Amino acid sequence: SRARRNGKFIEKIGTYNPITIPATIDIDVDQALKWLENGAQPTDTCKKILSYKGVLYKKHLKGGVAKGAFDEQEMEKKFNDWVEAKEKIANEKIASLEQKKQDFKNAQIEAAKKANAEKILSQQTSEESAHPDDVELGCGATVAKYTNKGMSVGILDLTQGELGTRGNEFTRKQEAEKAAEILKVKIRYNLKFKDGFFIDDKEHQLKIIQKIREFQPDIVLANAINDRHPDHPKAGKLISTACFLSGLTKIDTNQKAWRPKHVFHYIQWDNLKPDFVIDISEYIDIKLKACLAYSTQFYNPQSSEPDTPITSKNFEESIVYRAKDLGRLIGTNA
Repeated sequence: SRARRNGKFIEKIGTYNPITIPATIDIDVDQALKWLENGAQPTDTCKKILSYKGVLYKKHLKGGVAKGAFDEQEMEKKFNDWVEAKEKIANEKIASLEQKKQDFKNAQIEAAKKANAEKILSQQTSEESAHPDDVELGCGATVAKYTNKGMSVGILDLTQGELGTRGNEFTRKQEAEKAAEILKVKIRYNLKFKDGFFIDDKEHQLKIIQKIREFQPDIVLANAINDRHPDHPKAGKLISTACFLSGLTKIDTNQKAWRPKHVFHYIQWDNLKPDFVIDISEYIDIKLKACLAYSTQFYNPQSSEPDTPITSKNFEESIVYRAKDLGRLIGTNA
């Protein structure tokens, strides 16, 4: 007759947690094997667990020892090799699941960054640059994107670019006005700092502060924090400093104190790692048109003036292919 189910022969030999991914199984293989040899009859679920953990396989191997196919030492080796292979597969699965979780998390972070950037840039913006054409080259398509959405955008040039190898301050002024029309900016103003020689001091800061307080931008896009041309990081730091100081009420300019909510730095000559990327796929043609409004500065095989790093055909093409490379980071055309 069947033994009474009074708990006399109940023994805990392991745990099974199906909630974790993958399921967590901790079992005493030898003790489980002992129960099977004593005639224990596992349920279907228990049998699958015993098979997964190698208990049934070890029982099979012990049958081989009993038949003289191999000795116990070889049996243990076969079993340990099986366990090692099984654990390798399980670890690879766990690593794959963890990678998928991390990839999903990274995708969510990037999507949030992109959404936040789009939201931030939907506010009133001011682009500030060391030279006329810096804005067009650094963030011209972003300007075009948001002016075409009805956003108010202005450009503040610090210098007239008078030290440029080609052209002069007069041609640069005409070119800057043409580019501003293409980008549909509300206003473009030039502070006429000395090209190449402006510095981050009180005099220059106050002039920028006055314009910040006059136009009260929510967002400022400034020159690159590091770049080939020393004026660019110099301007980036000067603008960033002025944006902060503009919010201090004790700096008296006979204007209301105003501090932009955000200051971002666009990328210029050097390839820097972006904190976020804006999708400008639909506006890259406008950017290129605005850049080429500076006809004295870029590729022109008819020009008799000296060549510079930005007058080559490759540089002109780089305006588009660099934008496309950044677009690749967020899965867009540019």
